[in-house]
Amino acid sequence: MIGEVLELISLHNHTVFCDGKDTMEDFVKTALNDGAAALGFSGHSHLPFDERYCMTHKSETDYNKEFDRLKDLYGSRIKLYRGIEAEFFGDSDLTPYEFVIGSAHFIHKGDAYLEIDESKATVIKNVDKFYGGDYYAYVSDYYKTVAESAKRKEVDIVGHLDLVRKFNGDGKMFDEKSLKYLTPAYEAVEELLPYDRIFEMNSGAVSRGYRTDPYIGADILKFLHDHNVRVTVSADAHQACNYRFMFDGMVEILKTVGYREVWEYDGKDFVLFPLE
Repeated sequence: MIGEVLELISLHNHTVFCDGKDTMEDFVKTALNDGAAALGFSGHSHLPFDERYCMTHKSETDYNKEFDRLKDLYGSRIKLYRGIEAEFFGDSDLTPYEFVIGSAHFIHKGDAYLEIDESKATVIKNVDKFYGGDYYAYVSDYYKTVAESAKRKEVDIVGHLDLVRKFNGDGKMFDEKSLKYLTPAYEAVEELLPYDRIFEMNSGAVSRGYRTDPYIGADILKFLHDHNVRVTVSADAHQACNYRFMFDGMVEILKTVGYREVWEYDGKDFVLFPLE
């Protein structure tokens, strides 16, 4: 169905409560200055083994209190949506949130949790140590983790499906056109088809200078379209100024593979938003 959404909504935003640079109120004021009708927040859920980038249990409580304060203060001028980016290995309670982005930032290998997006040097070290330098085996384990993450009943949106590409802009780790890379991604998508998840096109790596192209890459995006997978656009912003980064560009990319609508949150459900 087509709902009452009148614009592309920015749901995937990170503030100082996790690894963002700006306050929640900074985001709200920026969106208001732009005339935005709605805005969402999606702090990183708590990770018991690594609290460097996520919300702690205390900051998650503070996050929700601040959201309530801002909704009371600004709710007559802008619709605010309470969300969370749920790490597969996290332990936050997901029930208080209006929407959940399911993401995988780690691979569990033996007794270790391997970071996907901390740094290129970390990826190289982990692939050498745990995979004998085999990046395609690493990629395969990543996509298996993504699929398991997105199967959870609370998940609405699959976050940055191909995050594993973050440090591969030069193509030296793996060939993104190779079936050795693409097949595990396709298999993850096929595994998730019965769950009817929404996949986000995400400009976060572009706004932070890691890539010149957004997640999801062109070949996988075409595969999603060919399998009637629902999509949305997302900035994954860590600064208020980037809360709608590259939205127009991502819409154009979606159109090139055949998408004519995306799915947007209207405060109650995800509804169709026509792109033209």
